[in-house]
Amino acid sequence: MLFSPLLIIGAVALSRLSWGNKGGGKYEGTVKQADAYEKANALLSDIVLNYRTVQSFGQKNTDTIFKKFEILLEEPLNRRVKNSHIAGVIFGYSQASRMIFMGIIFWLGTIVINKLGVQSDNVYLCINILSSATFGAGVTMSNIPSVGRAKESAKKIFNVIDEKSTLDVRDVSNAIKTEIAQGEIKF
Repeated sequence: MLFSPLLIIGAVALSRLSWGNKGGGKYEGTVKQADAYEKANALLSDIVLNYRTVQSFGQKNTDTIFKKFEILLEEPLNRRVKNSHIAGVIFGYSQASRMIFMGIIFWLGTIVINKLGVQSDNVYLCINILSSATFGAGVTMSNIPSVGRAKESAKKIFNVIDEKSTLDVRDVSNAIKTEIAQGEIKF
């Protein structure tokens, strides 16, 4: 139990990395990134739509326009590379924490078997339960922000469902009676 936080932190990090759950649910660079892609897309659209005009500028000017397009895409590329490095460190930590945890637990298990004479199948069962429960706790803890947002959404939906209706569908005295005796469809 003493080494459980090591695995819990690794499981939280791995779960957030796997599901993209960064707490608030919104990525901080999304607006900037969308803006950079939007500018690059607008330039590319202009190049494609006005292909003949662009070609009439000559190769030097065409190369300048394409260089500008590449510059517009450098910022999102650099952001993705940075995010990849962060994801690699998080993944590495989560895997290392799991292996270190298992190594410590099995080492302690051998001590319990050799010094205390506990049966090995009982020790292995305890190790399996402890590692599964610890990793499960970490994954569950990473979903706490999502659970909070889900509860708030459910509360709004149930408020709408529980709202008293001003219409009584069983009251026929206020009903507008419409009767269609004959109809015709023209094409």
